[in-house]
Amino acid sequence: MRGRQCTYQVCACADGEQFVLPVLIFKNNTPTEDRWGTESGIENRKRTFRGETKRKKDLYHKKVLVMWDGKAWFSTPCAISWYRKFIELIKKHLGDDAEVVIQQDNLGTQNTEEIKQMTGANNIFQCNVPEDCTDATAVIDNGIGWHLKSFVAKKFQEDFESSPGRTDDWTDGKVPLWEVRILLTQWFGEVREDLQNRPEFIRHCFKSCGFYNDIGGGENHLIHCRKVSDYPSYLRAKGEPPMVPLTKEEAENQAALDRQKRSDLRKEKRKARRKKNLEKRRSVLNQQRKPWR
Repeated sequence: MRGRQCTYQVCACADGEQFVLPVLIFKNNTPTEDRWGTESGIENRKRTFRGETKRKKDLYHKKVLVMWDGKAWFSTPCAISWYRKFIELIKKHLGDDAEVVIQQDNLGTQNTEEIKQMTGANNIFQCNVPEDCTDATAVIDNGIGWHLKSFVAKKFQEDFESSPGRTDDWTDGKVPLWEVRILLTQWFGEVREDLQNRPEFIRHCFKSCGFYNDIGGGENHLIHCRKVSDYPSYLRAKGEPPMVPLTKEEAENQAALDRQKRSDLRKEKRKARRKKNLEKRRSVLNQQRKPWR
């Protein structure tokens, strides 16, 4: 197997039931429009796995959803379908009037105008983490994702070392792709069940990133950015008073400054892009221009 074969999409709830199932996105060049199946129907082909002969999709773990994409990536069609499913789950478990904040990274496919309108119309507020520091500030990457990867890596190692023949099969690339996909769903399903029984760990991951903390600042001492040992968290010294919440005027001023900063940054990027395009056009014209005689 070469190149990317799989992407996993995980969403965790800060409190309560973990009702959003993990998604594995496998590679296929003919996915259906909504990405939940394939035009060729390969997921319906029968295979024998551990003594059971069933359709491949029936051998996938019941608590793991499977999507398909030409590059096994969380593409725009995948993101749209995933958000539609997410909205259905929110309404089913929390009610039609529930207000939800979802933290995510700055991946362009999940920040399209269509998705923003879809989420906004359903009281879902997208909160993007700061750029270029997802591994330190995003809830999934900072703790939950690390746990997922470690768990799956351990399960793979166990399967790899289960027998000399199995080790040879993995080493020589003789484990078929369909079996690898089934195993991945099984392993991610098991780690999902493990996390379901660890609510304190999930809450810790949220609070260590400053997400889902006391709004008055009383839990700022719980913030800890992984890989950043000298992060100056507040309230670490005993006796320090809690932070005073911003007044409405201060919050509005801060929001205005933030909007202005983002606007200036967009202008700088557009200016740099125009300059680069202009230089490119000039270069092409210079190459096409005939020499004077």
